[in-house]
Amino acid sequence: MFEPLLGRDRVAEELGVSVRTLARAFAMRGTTFERSLWNCRLEAAHEALLSGRVGTSVTDVAVRHGFSDSSHFTRRFKARFGATPGSLLN
Repeated sequence: MFEPLLGRDRVAEELGVSVRTLARAFAMRGTTFERSLWNCRLEAAHEALLSGRVGTSVTDVAVRHGFSDSSHFTRRFKARFGATPGSLLN
């Protein structure tokens, strides 16, 4: 399960670096911390849906992977994978 409140401030603190240093590290790779975090969450949700390791609703999958709003999760999921999470539950 992903922590919904995980953010760059907390990660920077845990790593012992400034938020700016963390942002620069991601920028050097052509991305941002936030984009990388969302992609990680979406990839994990996609894998869970394909493997059948999740509950029976899109809302359950969204919450387990750090999304607080299932419609936001569905929009991001569809933009990333070209299909809705619900289509993978069936």
